Amino acid sequence: GALVRMLRRRLNVDEANVIAVGDSAGDIGMFEEAAHAICFNPWDERPLPYANEVIREKDLAIVLASCQSFFSSLR
Repeated sequence: GALVRMLRRRLNVDEANVIAVGDSAGDIGMFEEAAHAICFNPWDERPLPYANEVIREKDLAIVLASCQSFFSSLR
């Protein structure tokens, strides 16, 4: 989470424009700092309550489509 906050400040990116993609409990802090959190092929169940979406397929095209849909909804 701290790294995401630092990058947002350094790059002047609003939290509303941050998507996090992760797969484990180590990503929970990052999920908490993002407007949209995607848990991609999770290792276990711990990060699931922190994710807006869970993708259990090994297809990054689904992640891309989710990101595109999220950003389209901001317009």
